[in-house]
Amino acid sequence: MNYSDWAMKELADLPNTKEAYLYKQKVIDSMTKKANELVSTGLSDNDVLNELVIDEFRNIKKGFYSSQSTKKQMKRKARNFNLTILGSAAYVLILLSAFLFISFSTSAWAKTWLILVAGILLPVAGLMFTGAAKIIKRSIIASVLSRAMIIGSVMLVCVTAFLLVMLLTDIPKAWIILIAAIPLSLIVDMAVSFLSKQKTAVLFSTLYIPVIAAFIYLIGGLTALFPWHPSWIIIIASFAVDFLLVFFAVIKKSGKKEIEAPWEEN
Repeated sequence: MNYSDWAMKELADLPNTKEAYLYKQKVIDSMTKKANELVSTGLSDNDVLNELVIDEFRNIKKGFYSSQSTKKQMKRKARNFNLTILGSAAYVLILLSAFLFISFSTSAWAKTWLILVAGILLPVAGLMFTGAAKIIKRSIIASVLSRAMIIGSVMLVCVTAFLLVMLLTDIPKAWIILIAAIPLSLIVDMAVSFLSKQKTAVLFSTLYIPVIAAFIYLIGGLTALFPWHPSWIIIIASFAVDFLLVFFAVIKKSGKKEIEAPWEEN
């Protein structure tokens, strides 16, 4: 069978659209080009020529639907991008309008600026966290970047909380929130690393746990939640937790090797 007849038969059930027509023309042109290349090498047998060309274009129907799927994805991404831009612009206008309306209504300009700050910092923190979740498993560099983004997002939330508490309440020692932001960010990062099954989860956790314990001891002492002595034992206990974490991680890893070894032998 002539390769062009074969191609038209293969693509006969494509939808009657402009895209399908152009795709058919493109396939025929590509097949003709390939046939001319084979002829230029000295091939003169038409049956062999058609067979070789057809063999190279076996998946032309699949190629059409793949190209259509790619185009739909590109259109969807473009639409989502446009919606994101419009949504962001609308959000900024609403935020600014709310700030101005509340400020003029209450004349509490010394406090209403928090509307803008919280309205900017919290969405940024959310975007950082969701972005980190998407790239955390892509590569080592992406993993390090995602950890920084997670810690940064928690820091932004804590800074916003500190500003709100400091200006809207009379709670003493509100600055403790800023100190607590460090251990809290490490705890969140540690939790995400285990949930996403990062290979370095145990390593980073052994570094984080003593730091977290030191901050808990510091915050507890500064806020008088517990006495300085003998609560320093928390720091020593953190190293015991590190030891147990490494111990169980080694046992788990060795258990996997024992299970995999018989399968590899078989």
